[in-house]
Amino acid sequence: MTDTLHPARPIHPGVILRREMETREWTENMLSIKSDIPVWRIKKLLEGSVVTELVAVRLARAFSTSAEFWLNLQRIYDEAVAAKEKNT
Repeated sequence: MTDTLHPARPIHPGVILRREMETREWTENMLSIKSDIPVWRIKKLLEGSVVTELVAVRLARAFSTSAEFWLNLQRIYDEAVAAKEKNT
């Protein structure tokens, strides 16, 4: 029997964002107030939009993390998607 490794499905930072919001019982409006990110932008992030440097800084402030945390999530996601596309 040959074991074949299959890469995990890439997880977008919006998925992590949604989980963090649910854990804290925050609505999009509450996050908007805490982060100074417009509600429409938060909705886009939750739908798969890219985490920019400015958004990362604001999310870091709201969640007491670092901007690098959010930017690394985006980078890892982008690299995984690119690798998957290369292999198909």
